[in-house]
Amino acid sequence: MPENLILRRKAGRPKGAASTTQVRMLELLRVLSPEAMVTVGKKFADSLGIKKTEGE
Repeated sequence: MPENLILRRKAGRPKGAASTTQVRMLELLRVLSPEAMVTVGKKFADSLGIKKTEGE
């Protein structure tokens, strides 16, 4: 390995971090049933006052 090569470590997303994207609520409602389980971030759910629903 060349001596002048600088190795970059820990660049980018941290290990275990999740990627997110934005979609319109209308699109979600179009493709999901009203009883569908949806995965959301804990902080997001807490900020909306949503309590965890036990899985079926």
